[in-house]
Amino acid sequence: MHAYLGHWIYRDQNFLDLVKPALWGGLGVLLVGLVVAIPKDAARKRERKEGRRLKGPELVSVKEFNRRNRTDGIGFVQQERTLKQKLFGQVESLNLPRRAESSHILIMGDSGNRSAGAPSKTGCFVKGIVAGAATALVVGAVATVAAPVVGATAVTVGLGVLAVAGAASLGWTASHDISNRNWAGVAYDAGSVVGGFATGIAAGPRVATAIDPNATPGWSRQSWSAQAYDSSKGSFGDWMGTGPTHASAGVSTGTGGWLSSLFGAGCH
Repeated sequence: MHAYLGHWIYRDQNFLDLVKPALWGGLGVLLVGLVVAIPKDAARKRERKEGRRLKGPELVSVKEFNRRNRTDGIGFVQQERTLKQKLFGQVESLNLPRRAESSHILIMGDSGNRSAGAPSKTGCFVKGIVAGAATALVVGAVATVAAPVVGATAVTVGLGVLAVAGAASLGWTASHDISNRNWAGVAYDAGSVVGGFATGIAAGPRVATAIDPNATPGWSRQSWSAQAYDSSKGSFGDWMGTGPTHASAGVSTGTGGWLSSLFGAGCH
C-alpha cells in the first residue's frame, strides 16, 4: 500500500518535494510583506514614541504642510535642505494658501537646541554595533539550523531576502535620520553596519559550510567569479541550490544584520 500510494498518488515525490511549493510561496509572501510592513512598523514605532496628537499644533515637514493646505500663494524658500535635495539641486519652499495671505499670521520658532537630554552619539554607535551583531548572529543561526531541514535552495533564497530587507531598512532609516538631522540615529545606523558586517565576516564560512560542505572558500575575486550565475549550467533555482560561497554568505548574513536599524529606542 505504501509503495502504491507513493507511486500513483504522490508521484514518487519525497517530503521536501511536496513542501517546496509552499516554501517558495511563503518566501515570496514574506518578501512582499516586508516591503509593505517595514515602513508601517516604523511609523507605528514613531507614534508609540512620540504619542498620537489629539488636538493642537502639529510638527510637519514643509512638503506635508504644502500638501495638506494645497498652498498656491506666497512662499518662503528653505535654506536647510536634505541630502537628496542637495544632490539633485532641489530648492524647497513653504507656501501659504492664497486665501490666507490677507489674514493675520503668527510665526513662532526656537533655537532647536536638543543638547539637554539628547542621546549620546558614541553610546548610540556602540548600541548599533551590539544590535547589528546580535541580529546578524540570529540570521546566521537560523540559516545554519534550517539548511538540513529545508535544503540549500530555500536557505540561500532566504538569506538573499533578508539581505535585501536589511539594506532597504537601513537606507530608509538612515535617510530619515539625515533629513531630520538626527545624528545620534545616524551613529546608531553606522554602528549597525559595523556590527552586522563584522559578524557576517566571522560567521560567513560556518553558514556557507552548513548549507553546502563544499562551499567555495575565501574572499578573492576568483571565489566570487567561481560562483557567478551561468545560464548554461541550469536554471536560477539550480544555481541557488549550489549554496553561497564563504564570502557571499558573510555579506548576506551581515547585511541581514542591518535589520537592527529599525530598532534603537532612544537613538531614532
